[in-house]
Amino acid sequence: MNNRRLMLAIALATGVGAVATFWSYLQISYSRGVLGELNGWISHAGWESFNPLQRWLQYPQGTDVKSVTFMGGGFLFVFFLYAMRARFLWWPLYPSGYVLSGAPWGGVIYFWFPVMVSWLIKSLILSYGGLKAHRKAILFFFGLIFRGFHFSEHLEHSQPGSQHLHAFIGCRLELTFSLKRTR
Repeated sequence: MNNRRLMLAIALATGVGAVATFWSYLQISYSRGVLGELNGWISHAGWESFNPLQRWLQYPQGTDVKSVTFMGGGFLFVFFLYAMRARFLWWPLYPSGYVLSGAPWGGVIYFWFPVMVSWLIKSLILSYGGLKAHRKAILFFFGLIFRGFHFSEHLEHSQPGSQHLHAFIGCRLELTFSLKRTR
């Protein structure tokens, strides 16, 4: 595969995805009202951005050179991790792992157990099944992810307390379907 075309496709998908995300956020926020119908983090997303902006506009300050320097250093380190990961297949550190580990909203504090379990499963599959088994397992796990999105959409309209049953049924159906398809 041509790497240049792949990078162009990734850049294009990122740009289109960002515009679509911003557009849908604004559309949903204006049509339903952020404080009226939307609950959770989305109702605080505007305040999180606009309160610092209001403070900066009302009480302007000079550039915080120390913060900008650390941001640049973090960017260069992530770029270094990306370059090493792209150059050496054995490189164990992911750039996104570094970014998520220090996120101010918690990062891996909330996701450490699923990350550890997925790493363990991937290591076991690669150790005992090899690359061929890993490629087959990727389809199974993507199926689990998409099944989770599918059932979470239906769970919003279901009875309270039935969430675990629906999630169990979805995983069971996906496992059965994936096993039949790989035989």
